[in-house]
Amino acid sequence: MLKLPQFPVLMFVLLLLWCCGCIQFMEAASASKPKALVAPIVYDPITDLFSVVGMAGRPFDRPLLLSLDSSIVWLDCIHPPYKSSSSTSPSSSSLQPVLYRSAVCNAANVRSSLISGSGGKDECFNPPSLICTNTSCTAWISGSYSSSPNSVLWTDTVSGLVSTDGRSSTTGGPVVRVPKFAFACAGDVLTEPQNSVPTGAVGAASLSRAALALPAQLSAKLSMKKKFAYCLPR
Repeated sequence: MLKLPQFPVLMFVLLLLWCCGCIQFMEAASASKPKALVAPIVYDPITDLFSVVGMAGRPFDRPLLLSLDSSIVWLDCIHPPYKSSSSTSPSSSSLQPVLYRSAVCNAANVRSSLISGSGGKDECFNPPSLICTNTSCTAWISGSYSSSPNSVLWTDTVSGLVSTDGRSSTTGGPVVRVPKFAFACAGDVLTEPQNSVPTGAVGAASLSRAALALPAQLSAKLSMKKKFAYCLPR
């Protein structure tokens, strides 16, 4: 496999800026809205994979596999237990399960090189948890070479997304908050197999064309164009 020269970071954005080590998402210009979102990406020489690091608050506060194939953003919500960053009180938390046959569940149609399936109903017999609810929607998730049907969909408010003013690749824009962002919770079923995700990664940041991938969700919730650019670190 071709090895690219290594730089410490790569950035994530929705406006096409020149930036090496970047991914970018583009949005319609507005005085109150960011022109682009950015996040660092690093190369892991042990697995030969890339990860998005510290993109925002939960669920993006820990490293995630950079995936152009995965249909859904997913992470290990058990090791350690996931807690919403939007509230310290469970009764007022923005973390909510995605119910079976809801619009979000119906959008969880997975079509990738590894898997093909639709959102199903979670039926488990263990104590209630983020990966066992019996009323929620389940979804297929995938790592770099393996997949699993054992994840449960949730929505939460994601805060702390870094934006740019279009002049700098890393600064100049407001901090962005995204309500009701959908993602999948799993255990360590895909983080434990060797080399399925980069070292230290706890899930995957999906950049595919799927309805619940990052480009589609950010486009719908922030009125951004469904465009992104990235420059892989070498």
